[in-house]
Amino acid sequence: EPIYLYTLGFSLSTIFLFFGAVYVGYTVLLPWGGKLALRIGCDRAMLLSTPFLILYFSVLSVLSSYPRLIVVLGVLQVLEKVFYWPAFHIAFAMTGTRGERGREMSAFTVIQRLVSIVGPALGGILLVRLGPPLTFLIVSILILISHVPLLASREVRPSESLSFRDPWRVLVCKKLRRSSIAFAGFGSELIWYVGWFIFVFIAVGDFESVGFLVSGSLLLGTASTLTIGRLIDLRMKQQ
Repeated sequence: EPIYLYTLGFSLSTIFLFFGAVYVGYTVLLPWGGKLALRIGCDRAMLLSTPFLILYFSVLSVLSSYPRLIVVLGVLQVLEKVFYWPAFHIAFAMTGTRGERGREMSAFTVIQRLVSIVGPALGGILLVRLGPPLTFLIVSILILISHVPLLASREVRPSESLSFRDPWRVLVCKKLRRSSIAFAGFGSELIWYVGWFIFVFIAVGDFESVGFLVSGSLLLGTASTLTIGRLIDLRMKQQ
């Protein structure tokens, strides 16, 4: 998306401001997303995120003709994230097995990375050969198909309650300070996500080459993930 916005003529400052605003909005509304997942169930909350994600790609496909829709684009992305990710992480935490969560998380990350490895290369090929509108249509269809396993699974509906203050208390909790710092470092990946992709595109010059380059770099980064998950489990068993 950062590269696509850049090719449409948006300045670097506008692109950084766009993604910065999205994540600020997501952060502010995150407790509401958690409360919604607890109230209606995690599966339903994740399903409700789907229309916003499809609309996001629909607006993205016509953004070249209506650049002012970038504001709508940001709102759609915030809503999709608020509906989906709190519900996903609540479900993941509730269904995980103690003593195996490091490997479970690393396995999830590896699957996500493998898709991310294939995605840029395949996306670059499709963008060059089919163009953005048809590519985004294919993405929307894949999003719908991806929810079939979710519909077939047992619904996760927690009984706990959540206040809007709880997430902010976690950030300042002394016991969780190391984890907060680690996640803050993980959050700084946004700068890499936006800036690095655009830098590579400027250096290489076309979607297809960028796709293969990004896929190769992600493949190298994925190699250590399972090992880290295994080390986490060993450390937890020793405590």
